[in-house]
Amino acid sequence: MKSRMFTAVALAVFFSSVLAANAQTTQPIWRKLPNAPTSSSRFEDTFFANAQTGWIIHIQGQVFKTTDGGNSWRSIYTRAGMSMRSIGFADESRGWLGALPSNTTLMQTDDGGTTWREITNFPEPKPRGICGISVVNRNVMYGSGWFAGDPRVVKTVDGGQSWQTFDLSAHANALVDCYFRTPDSGFVVGSQIDTSRGDVVVVVFTADGGKTWSTRHQGTRGGELGWKISFPSRQVGYVSIEAFTPGPVYILKTKDGGMTWQDMRFRDMQLDEQGIGFVNENVGWVGGWSNPTYATSDGGNTWQLSNFGMNINRFRFLSDTLAYAVGQTVYKYSITPVTSVASSPNEAPVSFSLEQNYPNPFNPSTVIRYHLAQSAHVRLRIFDLSGAHVRQLVVGTKQAGAYDAQWDGKNENGEPAAAGVYLYQLDTGKQTQTRKMLLVR
Repeated sequence: MKSRMFTAVALAVFFSSVLAANAQTTQPIWRKLPNAPTSSSRFEDTFFANAQTGWIIHIQGQVFKTTDGGNSWRSIYTRAGMSMRSIGFADESRGWLGALPSNTTLMQTDDGGTTWREITNFPEPKPRGICGISVVNRNVMYGSGWFAGDPRVVKTVDGGQSWQTFDLSAHANALVDCYFRTPDSGFVVGSQIDTSRGDVVVVVFTADGGKTWSTRHQGTRGGELGWKISFPSRQVGYVSIEAFTPGPVYILKTKDGGMTWQDMRFRDMQLDEQGIGFVNENVGWVGGWSNPTYATSDGGNTWQLSNFGMNINRFRFLSDTLAYAVGQTVYKYSITPVTSVASSPNEAPVSFSLEQNYPNPFNPSTVIRYHLAQSAHVRLRIFDLSGAHVRQLVVGTKQAGAYDAQWDGKNENGEPAAAGVYLYQLDTGKQTQTRKMLLVR
C-alpha cells in the first residue's frame, strides 16, 4: 500500500530569546517584533508586498496585516474551520490564500485582505490542499500541494478568473512549496515513492508553464520530504528537507539554476527542518518545528546555532537588508531597530525538557521521557495533526527529576489511533514544549 508522510501543524513550542530591540547596529540582524501577534502554535506563512505592507496567517484561520513595517498589526479576516497554510500577493491589493483540505482550498482578495472570495472553478483533478503559493504578477499565480498526497499544481494566467490544474503523480506523491521565477519557469518540491526506501525528496521543474514537467532531483534516503524553497540568486538555490527518520539531516543546494542539486549535510542529529531562507548566496538560516534556528555564512557548508526564534516555517526577503520570518511570532531582519508600543516582559527560563520519543517511528507503543528542573504541575498530552486531543498521558504535580510515559497508540476510548504523525506536548501552565512522532501500522 502506498505510504503517506504527514507533518504536524499545531501546538508549537516556546521561542528562544532574541537580540534587544533597541540595540544599535550597522549590520542587519533578526529581532522579534514586540507588537506582533503570538500563538501557542505557529503562524504558517507571511508575505510582504513592500517594506511596509505585509500579512501573516495562522493555521486556525486568521489573517493579520501590518502597514507600518511590522510595528503594529491588526486582525483583518477570520475563517473558522479553514486551516490556512500559504499566502502570496501581487501588490498591496491582489493576493491568494491557500489552505489544507477543508471546504475551502484557495481564496482570493482584491482589496488587500479585507474580503476574500472562494476559488471554486478548478478543473479536474481538483487540488485537495494548497501548501505553497508563488505569485509572478497580477495575472500569473501558481499553487502547490498538498504535503500528505494528491500532488497537484494550480495556475491562473488571468488574475484568478480561470484556472488550470496539473496532476504531478508521475513525478511525486506529495507536494509542499513552489517557486516560479517567470510566468513559465519554476520548481515544486515534495516527495516521491521509492519502492525500496519509501518517501524520498523530489524537485520537479517546468519550463513551459506546466505543460511538461521533469524531475530534477530524487533523493536516495527514505522518510524525507522537500519543504521550502529559497533562491537568493538565479543560479544558487536551496531546499529544506523535513526528515521523519533518525540520523543526519540534509538540505539541497543548486549552483546551476536548479538543473542539478546536491545534498549538503545540515546536522548530525535528527532535526525537523522546515523554513529556509538565504539573503545572498552564502548567508542563510534554517528553522523548523520544535527546533531553534541555525545560520550559515559559507553557503551551507557549516552551521551555527542562531539567536532568534523557534519553529520558523517561512522566510521572506525583500532586499539584502530587509526580511521577515514567522514561527510562533514575527521576526524582522533589518538595520533599523524595531519599535515597541509597550514593553514586553522577559521570557521565563526553561525549567523542563522534553525528549524525542523512542522508538520513532513506532508500532504499537513508544516511550516519552521528560525532565523537570523543579516541582511543577504538568500535563503530557497527545494531539493529531489538526490539533484535536487524542490522549492524556500525564496530569498532576511532579517533583524534580526524569520521568518516562508510555503511549500505546490508542485514544482516550482505547481505540487504535490511525497511522500518521502525532504531536506530544508537555505543559507546565507557564511553558509548553511540543515534539512530534510517527505512528505506523
